[in-house]
Amino acid sequence: MPGPLPPPLTRPQPPAPNRRVWLLIGLAGSVSAALVVSYIGLAVVPQFESVYRSFGAQMPATSQLFMRFFGLAWLLPAGVLAIGRCWPRPNAPVIAGVLGLVAPFVAVPVALLLIYLPLFRLADV
Repeated sequence: MPGPLPPPLTRPQPPAPNRRVWLLIGLAGSVSAALVVSYIGLAVVPQFESVYRSFGAQMPATSQLFMRFFGLAWLLPAGVLAIGRCWPRPNAPVIAGVLGLVAPFVAVPVALLLIYLPLFRLADV
């Protein structure tokens, strides 16, 4: 009779995600998105106003709305923080971190689209 059986092979469990790190990553991503959108709203949009005036056109409604409400981008970090701290799920900080990482890749292109698309349409005329 052979000796005792060896213990079964088990996979090592991956470490649990550090929730605080995920929340900080999400905050960093959403703050960077808010900073870039604010820069576009404060520095780039006024230059476009002069371009539209030189064409004898008025700024389109989308650009005017962006000029008025670009400060709402600062709700992104607040939302990430609210999800990470207040949502009653154990993985809420991870979800907040992922949303914060995605925020710059959505907010910045949308802001640029709102500014440049009307200019391209004006060039087609």
